[in-house]
Formats: sequence, C-alpha cells, structure tokens
Amino acid sequence: NRAEQWLEALNGELVADFKSGAPAQTPDAFLLRKFDMSASRLLKERYNINTLPMYLMFFGGRLAYASNVLNGFGAAKEDMRAQVAQTFANSQAGHFLPADFKFGKTDNALMDDINATLKGLSASSNGPGVLGITT
Repeated sequence: NRAEQWLEALNGELVADFKSGAPAQTPDAFLLRKFDMSASRLLKERYNINTLPMYLMFFGGRLAYASNVLNGFGAAKEDMRAQVAQTFANSQAGHFLPADFKFGKTDNALMDDINATLKGLSASSNGPGVLGITT
C-alpha cells in the first residue's frame, strides 16, 4: 500500500529530525501508526468513524487532529508532513479536540444522488450528455 510506504518513510524522517536537533521535536511527539479497522472496533466506536482513511493525531494522549484529509485537502506524504507540523504547533499551544469528540452521523444523501443519476443515465434514450445531462 502506497500510503503505508510514505507513512513509514515520514516516521523515519521525523525521528531523523529529532536526532539532528530539529526544534520542538521529540521521538514520542508524533509516532505514526496504521490501525487496522477490520481487526478492532475500538476507534470506530470511540470516535464514530465511518469513513476511511481517517487520520487521528494525538499529543500527550489527547486527540489533537481528526479528519479524512490532510493539510486541508490532501492525502500525500507532503500533506501529512504539513499536517503533523500544524497539529504539533496547535498542541504546543494547548489546542485539542474535546475529550468526548465523535464524528457526526454520516449522511448518505450523496450516494443516493449518485445512484439516482446512474439510474437516470441508464434510462436515458437521448444519448449521453455530460454526466447524463443534455442541454
């Protein structure tokens, strides 16, 4: 898995930053780990996780970041590095998510809209337009 590879590489970079004396870094501050959601329901139930991947960042045992995107919009190694830096700074400033944080209920309206569109496409006899929309 590509994400696992860059998580492993980034973990190594963070440890190297610490060893080189980079400011405000400790090897314990951010240790990146992958959690197999099929092996345990612990995180799913604790945080109401219904979307994967999900990125959770803890500092000092407290939840500091929780989202399915990194750095506001991405999911690449550079986005993870930027998010780690921002979350670390926020944690140092005392900004954490509430102790009882949970994701809200997932709204499946988007999937309902997609399914309705696909049904419309297959029923359309006017020929395909852009996403089944003819003008």
